[in-house]
Amino acid sequence: ALVMAMTLSLNVWAVDESNADRLHDLGLFRGTGSGYALDKTATRMQGLIMLIRLLGEEEEALSCTDPCPFTDVASGDPSRYAAYAYAKGYTTGTTATTFSPGNTIGFKHYVTFVLRALGYNDSAGDFSFATSLDKAVEIGMMDRASANRIAQSGAVFYRADLVDLSLSALTMNLKDQSGTLAEQLVKRSVFTRAQGQDQKVLSAGKETYVYRTL
Repeated sequence: ALVMAMTLSLNVWAVDESNADRLHDLGLFRGTGSGYALDKTATRMQGLIMLIRLLGEEEEALSCTDPCPFTDVASGDPSRYAAYAYAKGYTTGTTATTFSPGNTIGFKHYVTFVLRALGYNDSAGDFSFATSLDKAVEIGMMDRASANRIAQSGAVFYRADLVDLSLSALTMNLKDQSGTLAEQLVKRSVFTRAQGQDQKVLSAGKETYVYRTL
C-alpha cells in the first residue's frame, strides 16, 4: 500500500507541468529530450543556464568566444554558458579548473542566483548565502513555512523547484524598484508584453513559491 501511495504521489507531481509550460512559452525553459523531467534533480549547469536566461543574457552567452576555464564542461553551448558566466563573475566553479556541471544544485545556491538576477548583491551585504532563503521570504518570493521546511529537512532541489522559483522571481520587483524582472525581460526583448500577460507574469501580482514534496 505504501509503495502504491508513493507511486501515485509521484505521478500526480510529475504530470503537473503547467508552470513548466508557462516558462517554456516564454522561451526560458526547455526539456531534456525526455520531457521536462520535473522529478529529476536540478544540476549546477541547469541552474546557471536559468540564471543567464533570467538576466536576459542568453544571446550574449551563446555568442561568447572566451575560453572556458573548466575542463569538466562539455564543448559547444555548455562551454559557452560557463565561459560567459565566469567572465561576468557569476560563477567561479568548484575549483579553479572544474565546474562540476552535473552535480545537484541546492536551494540556497539557486535562490542566491535568483536574488542576484533581481539586483541584490551578496558581496555588498544585501544578503548572504546562509540567509538567502530568509531574503527570499522578506521580498515575498518564498513563504516562511517553505523556507523553514527546506532549511530543517535539507530538501533536495528538483527541476520542478527550479521552474516554480523562476516563475516567482519573474513577478518580483527588482531591488531598485524600476519594475519586475518580467518587465525587464520585456524591455530586453526576451519575450513580448503580450506573451508575459498570457503567461500571467505581468500585471497579475506576485507569485510566491511554495515548497512541494514528492
